[in-house]
Amino acid sequence: MAKIDGGLYSAWEDDTETALIARIAIRTGDGYGGPLRTAVAVDPSGTVIGIALADDKETPAWMERVVESGLISRLVGKNHRDDFLLGADVDGVTGATYTARAIADATADGSRAAADTLGLPTADRPPPKIVFGIPEVVLILLFGTLFELLGSSIQFAALGLVLIAALFIKRPWCNYLCPIRPVVDLIRLLRNTVKEQWRKATRQPAG
Repeated sequence: MAKIDGGLYSAWEDDTETALIARIAIRTGDGYGGPLRTAVAVDPSGTVIGIALADDKETPAWMERVVESGLISRLVGKNHRDDFLLGADVDGVTGATYTARAIADATADGSRAAADTLGLPTADRPPPKIVFGIPEVVLILLFGTLFELLGSSIQFAALGLVLIAALFIKRPWCNYLCPIRPVVDLIRLLRNTVKEQWRKATRQPAG
């Protein structure tokens, strides 16, 4: 494998570098918990032949749901000219929309970047559909509290700090302050511990 510019790599059949297997692009999508890095392998025709999740900050339970949903296998085989839009040419994952969209976006960007270096024609993706979810509801509630003056001075100060931080840090609340992820991680750890103790108590093989 040989590295080229812009986070791109070339995979060859042998050291002679005469037969290209795939161009591999490392691209990042905006997951719910932060940046989600994905490696996308594209063959000379511009078809995605492999996807690997390189790094993410997603809640493990949500990432597990995405992986088990078969999203990655549905993205493999798509062409760089496809839209890669959830709800359009890609089936989404209920309960993990942001994570699924981040993987689809990174795959789309990676396939187009790889195709461009292969000399294949590329086009801009159509704009995504507007999705109204939990983060948007929370934002409205925060602004509602601010404008109705129902919060305390501490709440206003905290809201102001988060809004100011958002000017310099991408999604500071979700990435660094939201307590949901550690709580879910703790629940998952407890669940796995209980299951392991149950297997030992009933002498069932782990599997």
